Amino acid sequence: SPAIGWGHSNRSKKPPIVTPDLRVTREEADRILAADLVDYENRVKASIAVSLKQHQFDALVSLAYNWGPGNLDRSMLRKLVNAGKHQEAEAEIRTLLPPKDKKHYKGILRRRNREADLYGGKG
Repeated sequence: SPAIGWGHSNRSKKPPIVTPDLRVTREEADRILAADLVDYENRVKASIAVSLKQHQFDALVSLAYNWGPGNLDRSMLRKLVNAGKHQEAEAEIRTLLPPKDKKHYKGILRRRNREADLYGGKG
């Protein structure tokens, strides 16, 4: 689906409605992202039953924003985090990739590695 700014799409069900001709400034993109992140932060808080360090929480919010909060809710990653298996959770984040023939594989691989590093306190 089309996106603007830092990845805002109509999937968020929040304004603005994304159309192919919509353009936003960097400042507008930052404001839209901040508004969108509140929802993702709340979803992570609702999905995770254990205490997290800030970097772990931030990594999961980033992942939920890019991967989709429903995917986090249904994932092995969530089970690992809630079981307190943080090293396994960090490794699991690195596996959450599309098939290699997809157009954006390298970019998603970089993103997942950054999220895993952040989760593990290395980023």
